[in-house]
Amino acid sequence: MPFSITQKQAVLLMSHFFNARIEEKYRRLTEELNPRLYDVFLLLNLNDKFEAGEVPSYIHLCAYDADDLNSLNYIPIFESLLPGSCHFPVLRFYRDHPSYTFYWFIEYDVEFTAPWSLLLDGYEVDTADYIVPFLAKFDKTKNSRWEWWTVGNNSGFPLSESIRAFHPICRYSHAALRCIDDCQRKGHSAHSELLVPTCLSQAGMSLKTFDTRYFVKDSGFSSFRYRPAFSAEEFCRRKVPGKLYHPVKT
Repeated sequence: MPFSITQKQAVLLMSHFFNARIEEKYRRLTEELNPRLYDVFLLLNLNDKFEAGEVPSYIHLCAYDADDLNSLNYIPIFESLLPGSCHFPVLRFYRDHPSYTFYWFIEYDVEFTAPWSLLLDGYEVDTADYIVPFLAKFDKTKNSRWEWWTVGNNSGFPLSESIRAFHPICRYSHAALRCIDDCQRKGHSAHSELLVPTCLSQAGMSLKTFDTRYFVKDSGFSSFRYRPAFSAEEFCRRKVPGKLYHPVKT
């Protein structure tokens, strides 16, 4: 019997460890989001140093180990989740829970300095398949030095038509994850920040970036960056209400 897609959205807080800070992030999401619209999960990557039994029973936990991800039968660019395969747990979750209209992905080191409902509810009627902080088409004169354009790139798509993203937080539609899953099942592989947006673009999916009002970017300062990480002191000093910050390693 075919499954039916609900109108609810899944919110996946992903981490490779669990402590009081992760519990607080999960608690915030559940308290600040309407449970009639969102189901919140802790998407936990298990390793030899950590067991899922440490997580309180009230948390909706999806814990995946290497065997769970290997069972997807995708081709990773390296024999580890990082670099390049951080989207595998999301696809594992999608394959296990294929009934949501949209899937929000939030890494453990992303902070939002307002109730999460302000951000997520703002896209409730937006039908875009993939929403991310940053997108850029390949440009030989501007961004060709990014190593993942070529390292491990077996996407099957021309470099001239490739797109890169930065997605520590993003939203996928059901159709987008189905498309990416199909692409990976066919043997395509590349760094997630290349494979995901390029695959979706080539399939005619709609891609967009978050509104700039959710970021601080002024005089060389960016609230959302690859590195360096924000210390607790810098985050508190630079924190502006209603903005996204990454990576916050408090």
